[in-house]
Amino acid sequence: MKQGEGIPRDEGAFAPSRRDFLKGAGVVAGGLTIAGMFAGLTGCSPTASGASGATERQTIADEAGGYPVIVHETDVVVVGGGLAGCTAARRVIQAGKTLAIVDKGRFGHSGTSGQNWGADFISPELAADGGQGFFETIVADFFGLCDQDWAWAFTQGLREGAPMVTVEKSGCVQQRNPDGSLFGTWSTETPMSDTFGNKVRRFAQMLHRMGADVYDYTMMVDIMQDGDGHCAGVVAIDLKTGAAHVFRAKETILATGVNSWAMKPSIMGPEDTGDGHAVLAKRGVPLWDMEMTTFDYTVIKPYSMTGAVNEHAGILTLNSSVWDRAQNSQGDKYCTDYFTSAEHEANPAAGFVTFELLTMQQIMGGESIYMDCTGIDRDHPMYPYGMMHGFFDDVPEVGYSYAKAEECQQACITSCGHVRQSATMETDIPGLYSAMQGLTYYGQSQAFGQGWVAGAAAAAAADEIALPAFDMTEVKQVLDGVYGHLTKEQPSNGIRAAALLESIRDNSASLRYPRDADGIKTAIDGYAKLRGEDLPAMYCASSSRTMNIEWKNAIEAEHVLMCGEAIALASDLRKETRPWFYRSDYPKIDNDNWFKNITCSYRDGSWTLGTEEVNASRIKADDVKSMLMDIDLDATI
Repeated sequence: MKQGEGIPRDEGAFAPSRRDFLKGAGVVAGGLTIAGMFAGLTGCSPTASGASGATERQTIADEAGGYPVIVHETDVVVVGGGLAGCTAARRVIQAGKTLAIVDKGRFGHSGTSGQNWGADFISPELAADGGQGFFETIVADFFGLCDQDWAWAFTQGLREGAPMVTVEKSGCVQQRNPDGSLFGTWSTETPMSDTFGNKVRRFAQMLHRMGADVYDYTMMVDIMQDGDGHCAGVVAIDLKTGAAHVFRAKETILATGVNSWAMKPSIMGPEDTGDGHAVLAKRGVPLWDMEMTTFDYTVIKPYSMTGAVNEHAGILTLNSSVWDRAQNSQGDKYCTDYFTSAEHEANPAAGFVTFELLTMQQIMGGESIYMDCTGIDRDHPMYPYGMMHGFFDDVPEVGYSYAKAEECQQACITSCGHVRQSATMETDIPGLYSAMQGLTYYGQSQAFGQGWVAGAAAAAAADEIALPAFDMTEVKQVLDGVYGHLTKEQPSNGIRAAALLESIRDNSASLRYPRDADGIKTAIDGYAKLRGEDLPAMYCASSSRTMNIEWKNAIEAEHVLMCGEAIALASDLRKETRPWFYRSDYPKIDNDNWFKNITCSYRDGSWTLGTEEVNASRIKADDVKSMLMDIDLDATI
C-alpha cells in the first residue's frame, strides 16, 4: 500500500473462525460490534446511542498475509485512563465527538492518579483573583522552569472544569472545617481541598455512563502519522488476547502518565513506564527537563521494596505539617531549628522545600532518615493525609511496631520530564496533544487542567479536518517488532524480559538524590551496558499472546531504558541545585547559567542534549528569579 492511501473498506459480512476469534481477530458480523462481543470480558463499553464511541470497527489483513488488525475510526483517541485521560475524554464527549479510550491498565484503577488512596487537590476554581495566585505558585514551585503559557492555560482549564465541584458531585466529599470552608485552604488565591475517595474510579464510572468506548488492558505501542506529519492515531495491543488494534483518529491525546517506574523504588503505578515519552522521542520530539525527577520521603521500609515483606506495611506522607517525625540515627529532629524559626513563620510555604534541603544535608553527611511512628493519632485532623495511610498494626504479620522508628527509603513520587506543549497542549506533532506533564507537588491539579484543555482543543480541531490517512506497511513494521519478542529464540546469553526490566530500574540507584558526577557517570555507564549488551539478549520465556505479562515487560523495557538514559544525561548537564533537583557537587542554585530548560533528542539509539530559554511570557525572568529561594545545600538553615 502506498504512502497516504487509506485502509480499503469491505462492506461485506465476515464469518470468523473460532480460532481467529480467539486470536483477537474479531470482526463486524451480523450487526454485532467488537465492543458488544467483548463487553463482558474486556472492559469495553458498548456505545450509548452511538454518540461517543468509535464509529467503525473492521478487521483488515494486509495483502502480504501479515497480522490481522482490528481497525477503529473515531474523532479523538485518548491514550491513558488516569485523571488526565478521564478528564480529556469527558470534555471530548461533552463536545459531541466520537471517542475511544485506550488504557494499558484497568480503567479507573491504573496509573499515577489511579493509585491514590485519597490526596489533596489544589485548584483555583474558587479563587477570587482569576487564578493569578495559583499560577504564580506553580511557577515558583517548579523554581521558574515551567512554560508560563502552558501553566496559565491549565490554570484556566481548572477554573473552567471545576474539579473540586465535579469530584464532590461524583461522591468524593471534600474535607471541610466546622464553618463549611475547605479544609487546608491556604488563601483565597490557592484553595486546597483534601479529598478522600478515588477520584479516578468515579470519573471512570461517569464516563461509562456517558457511553465512552473503552479499551482497557490495551497498550499503545506507537503513534501513526500521515504524509504531512499529522498524527493519524495509534497502534495498540490487547494485552488479554494479543490482538493488534489500529485506532484511526483525527486528533490524539496522550495521557500516558509520568515515567516514575524508570526509578526505584516508586509508589506510583506500574503503568508509569514512560510509554508516551519514549514513543514521542522515537518520533523526533525532544524531551524536556528529564533530570527533574521529583521525590518525597514517603516510603517506610519495607514498603515498595523488592523483598518478600507485605507491601502494605505502611506509608507516611512527611511534609511540613509532620516534620517532627523525621529524625536521624541519633534521634535528632533535625528540622526543629527551622520549623520553630521566625523565617518559617514568615514564609510557611517554603517549609516543604526547606525540609528537603535539611534532609539532603543529613544524607550528604552519611545519615539515614528515620520516621518516628510512635503514638500516631488516628483522630488527628491531618489523618490520613499527612499521617499514615496504612498502619503497621493493621498488618501484624509484618512484625514491626510503633515503638521504634523505621528507616525510610527515598522514593520518586512522579517525574517532571515532559515534551514541549503549546497553550492548547498540542505537541510538535500536529494533531497530537500531551496531558502527561507532572510538575512537583501539584500533579493531580495539572492532570485535570491539562486533560481539560487538551480535550477541548482536540474536539474543536476534529471539526476542521477529515480522518487522516496512514500507511499500513508502517503499522506492519511496528507489529514486526512487537510480535518479534514472542518469536525470538532464547540467546545463549539470554535475559528474560522481566529480569531485564528490573535491572534497568535497579540501575537508577546511582541517581538517587543528592546526585553527583561519580554517581551520574555510574548510571550512564550502566545504561550503556544495558542497551548495548543486555537489551539485545532479552527474550520472553513464553510465546503466548494471551495474558503474557512478560511480553508486556519486553515492550516496556526499552521505554524505561530510554527514560533512564535521558534522566542520567540531563542530570549530568545541569550543574546546579534547583529544587526539585539536587547535586552535592554543585550545591547552589545558579540562575545566571541554568535558568533554562534542558532538552534530550533521540535518534538511532543515541541522545543529543541542548538547552532552551524558559518561556517567561507572563512574569519576566528577572521577576521570577526574585521569587525564588536562595538555595545552597551547604548553607546553615
